[in-house]
Amino acid sequence: MLGNAVYPYFRTWYNQVLATDKDVNEEWLEKLDVRDEAALQQVFTNFRPDVVLHLAAETDLEFCETHPDISTAVNDVATERIARLCAKHGSTMVYISTAGVFDGNKSGFYTEDDHPCPLMVYGDTKCAGEQHTKRLCPRSFVVRAGWMMGGGRRKEKKFIYKILQQIKDGSKEIFAVSDKWGTPTYTYDFAMNLFLLLATGRYGTYHMVCEGMGTRFDVAREILHVCERSDINLTPVNSDFFAKEYFAPRPFSEMMTNKNLFELGINCMRPWQDALRDYIENHFADYIRGGKAPSSPFRRHDHHTSSVPYDNERRQGQRNSYTATVEYNSVCGTRTSGTKRQACSKAIAINFSNSGVCLYMFEPPSKGTCLELTLHNNVGTPETKNATILWTQKEQNGLYKAGLMFQQ
Repeated sequence: MLGNAVYPYFRTWYNQVLATDKDVNEEWLEKLDVRDEAALQQVFTNFRPDVVLHLAAETDLEFCETHPDISTAVNDVATERIARLCAKHGSTMVYISTAGVFDGNKSGFYTEDDHPCPLMVYGDTKCAGEQHTKRLCPRSFVVRAGWMMGGGRRKEKKFIYKILQQIKDGSKEIFAVSDKWGTPTYTYDFAMNLFLLLATGRYGTYHMVCEGMGTRFDVAREILHVCERSDINLTPVNSDFFAKEYFAPRPFSEMMTNKNLFELGINCMRPWQDALRDYIENHFADYIRGGKAPSSPFRRHDHHTSSVPYDNERRQGQRNSYTATVEYNSVCGTRTSGTKRQACSKAIAINFSNSGVCLYMFEPPSKGTCLELTLHNNVGTPETKNATILWTQKEQNGLYKAGLMFQQ
């Protein structure tokens, strides 16, 4: 789920990206089982990475409880080996961890200052991975994610997809747990923010979750709201309701906040409700009553004319050429004779089409301003376009969202 979101960002900005998995189910993947020490060493020797994004993990809590040896081999031992190899080769290491390292007894949000105390095998082995990373690799980031959402139809395998499948299957009543709290993490926002964090060179431990908190019941209710399915009855239940299927211990609270990102001024994670709507509208639009296209004025990297219908086939492949960062200059006067009036700034493209682009901007934008944009595609060839800001909106995370129309 996360690799599918992360890969396009780094493929855009790095000349060489080696993406691996033990299950090669994409053309851009190569086979690697992180438990194979010899194979790990060979990859480092041959590829000589500058940055290692360690996303591999055994994340099924019930599987970890019943197969602690596999959980330890993947989350603990393999991470120790990777940390040693990163230190040996001078690579920056990014270790993706989890809110599951906490025991859940804190009344408020967990910050990076709180001490881990895991309840289950999964959390224990991930905590061990954190310790190996920080102890062995001085140039490292430990980044904790929350309840993961993202990946689309082929990659999504978490709670949100299970609720969507019940909607698709015609369920008239859906049950969701209301006694455990957490904070969702949208994989595409996570990938964007991870890119910005790496650029700071400020090594350490970071939380990278969406803004806000809620229960699984709250998330399910928001899914039904986005899909306009008031005809489905949503029933809150205690965790015991699913105890047979989900028997691994889970913290009462996995609520986290991005304290260290805030302090660096690069917390670009949206409220989880906004991210959830974006996700459903762009990947599961046919689950919404009437099969609505995204509410955003610009579709995501839709390299077709606006007259082409918004269909499932294009929606599934749209992330392969997702633009991460846009450089821009404000321009005074006409497009041909105007002069640049400020130094080049950077923004994050969140929606993109032939007609325009929607950006996250770090400085207040002004409606009607003309910009000269430099867009970076997947093959690293920059493209320059001129655009006009049509609308602006300040987000809760302090960033500014702006919709731009390309000038012909």
